[in-house]
Amino acid sequence: ETLASGWLDFDSGKVVDAPGAGEDIASWSTGQRTWFLDVLLSAVEDRSKPLSPKTIEAMNAMYRFCEQKNAEVLFRFLMLAVPTASPGSDVLDITTRFITTQGRMKYVRPLYRTLRDSGSESRALAISTFLANADFYHPIASKMLASDLSVGGSKAKR
Repeated sequence: ETLASGWLDFDSGKVVDAPGAGEDIASWSTGQRTWFLDVLLSAVEDRSKPLSPKTIEAMNAMYRFCEQKNAEVLFRFLMLAVPTASPGSDVLDITTRFITTQGRMKYVRPLYRTLRDSGSESRALAISTFLANADFYHPIASKMLASDLSVGGSKAKR
């Protein structure tokens, strides 16, 4: 919680330097990393304001979250990063790759919703990505995602 608080202080401008160093979490288990990111996600939700692009960039530079192979860790970081990602950014590229290779609804549905709610360009990306990959998802997931995005579902059902 202390490290998460430090990042929140950095994000709000209370401190100038990013907290910690890469070694802070290098030896952590996946459970510890996901808990750290969950604390940040909860704080962001409570304050109804996403982390700034500067904070996301600093966290990624320090901890290399975008290079994570672990779906639990990558998913949580993307949930923090997508709301302030610029069109054409690496974060959006990684997000679309993740949601088109990972079919689990626990990951793809929240990420599609976050894309949908993160501006018109991100919404368009969510819709085009979904329409191009609708048949990849389980029929129930495809139906729910289509509903979330207010679009038609599987091409096979049209």
